[in-house]
Amino acid sequence: MVLSFWTKAWAWIKKKWEIVLGFVVGLLTLLTVMMRSRQQKEVLEAANKAHEKENKINDKARKDLVDGLTDIAESKDKKIEEANKLADEDAKKLADEKKDFVDNASKSDDLARKIADHLNAELIDADDE
Repeated sequence: MVLSFWTKAWAWIKKKWEIVLGFVVGLLTLLTVMMRSRQQKEVLEAANKAHEKENKINDKARKDLVDGLTDIAESKDKKIEEANKLADEDAKKLADEKKDFVDNASKSDDLARKIADHLNAELIDADDE
């Protein structure tokens, strides 16, 4: 009985060999495609992980850049504020000195001589001419 089954199966395979060959080729193709899709899935997952790491690095770099630019802007603002404060103090001091000079000059009889001495110039009196 077992022998007759194998004999009948062999006869059927010889008669329908194209169908059997097509089935085997189809099965091999299906197995190959499934194995490749698994490999491609692994490659895609690795690429996605690398992309996520790259995005994290870029986000950190972007955040660091924004923080650095903010620090620079704040530092610049402080320096400008300090420079303006010093300029205001110097302007006030100069205005006070100017006021004192004008007050002293209006009371001084020898203003022309002081100016000439300061400029290292020769003073010529109007009476000498």
